[in-house]
Amino acid sequence: MTFGGKKFAAVMMAAVWVMVFAGAAGAQGTGAHAGLGSQQDALKAQVREHGVRLDTRIDDLASIGAKLEDAQARMDSVRGRANELRSQTREMNRDLEIQHQIYEVSKARYEEQARAAYKGHDLEGLAILLRSFLGGGSPGSIPDIRVAGILLDGQQNLETYGDDRSTLSNTVRQLAQKKRDYKEMLEEEQVQADNLRKQEKNLDAAIARIRSHRNQAEARLQQLKARERARILRARSATGGGAKPQGEVVVPRSVELSSNRDLPRDDGRPEREPTQAPRRKVVQPRETERTTEQERTHQEVERTTEQERTTEQERTTAQEDTMKETESQIAQENIYVQPVENLTQADYMELYQKAARDYGFARDWYILAAVGKIESNHGQNMGSSSAGAMGPMQFLPSTWESSGVDGNGDGKANIMDPEDAIPAAAGYLRAGGAPRDWYAALYSYNHADWYVKDVLAVAEGYRKMANDDSVGPYI
Repeated sequence: MTFGGKKFAAVMMAAVWVMVFAGAAGAQGTGAHAGLGSQQDALKAQVREHGVRLDTRIDDLASIGAKLEDAQARMDSVRGRANELRSQTREMNRDLEIQHQIYEVSKARYEEQARAAYKGHDLEGLAILLRSFLGGGSPGSIPDIRVAGILLDGQQNLETYGDDRSTLSNTVRQLAQKKRDYKEMLEEEQVQADNLRKQEKNLDAAIARIRSHRNQAEARLQQLKARERARILRARSATGGGAKPQGEVVVPRSVELSSNRDLPRDDGRPEREPTQAPRRKVVQPRETERTTEQERTHQEVERTTEQERTTEQERTTAQEDTMKETESQIAQENIYVQPVENLTQADYMELYQKAARDYGFARDWYILAAVGKIESNHGQNMGSSSAGAMGPMQFLPSTWESSGVDGNGDGKANIMDPEDAIPAAAGYLRAGGAPRDWYAALYSYNHADWYVKDVLAVAEGYRKMANDDSVGPYI
């Protein structure tokens, strides 16, 4: 084989190997790209699921915090009342002690007066009289009218003091019973408060775990995105990101000499090194001209494609504006649109469950709740969308004309009222295939594959938080 034939064969062999390696690299890059895409979708679903779980845990924590505040207020009220009763008991005990002292003093004084009035008569008879009057027995005969008067007055006063003392004693007993009752109430409130604090602590720990998992998933997602960006940059560079040289290409003398030394002669002997530097060779730029022409053609195609893309975007924007104006006109003229009082998330959850039961997919109410979460965050964002949709379930007014319902029976199908919009959404999903085919049902609600995946991911988060294994998993 001649030198020219060998050189041609070598070039062809090199070209074949380049094509083989390029094909393998392309296939490997495609597989890696698909793998990264699936990992990103899975991580995005995890982030959305963690977000839903975090929102629910925070709502639970807020509810427990409110209950704890109520329990603390009741405990403070019970403590205040117990302190009041304790103070009243101390005052009545002092009054009772005073009454007892007065009673004893009065009793002694009346006995002394009776002895003085008896003037030394038989003391045994005086003792009998005193026992009769002071002890409540029958006095029998009274030898001295003056002694009898003193004893009668004393007996009445002592009976009055006795009644007062009895009343005070009863009051003290009642206060002591109330004090015991309030103490029991305080102990019960304390137990309830301790339980609420434990729940609060557990929720704090759960929120911390969920946030940690979400942060890890987001960090992993960012890593995958960075790898994808690096892969794209490498791909651009491999396909010729640099500019091609224009015009003549002059081979440097050093490179030319090196190349000449490496090439064998036709007779197999190495060629002698030239004693005189050859003139510079000028390479005719035929290949360069072809490449330049291809680039011009490629650039022209890109410009045409960009113009067509811009025109299509302008056409799409004009169509969206026209659609939104049409939907706005329908909202003003053909349907009932009236803002309503905001409901809590717990109220929304009850409406989702009721509507799911009414439309035949009670166990899958998590999916209906996920639609409400994505569409308006359970009534937080009910304004008109870029397409003109509105309300808690983001119905188009044109769709509401045929699919709206009066869920609360007030005589009006209000697109802004969750009591009407949520049952309407449940009916729309049922008509679209639920619960037999949730993908078809959700796709009929919003014609986008990403939307179906997002809704099912959020629904899975709700299902897991409820620890409901009777349905799902949805992803």
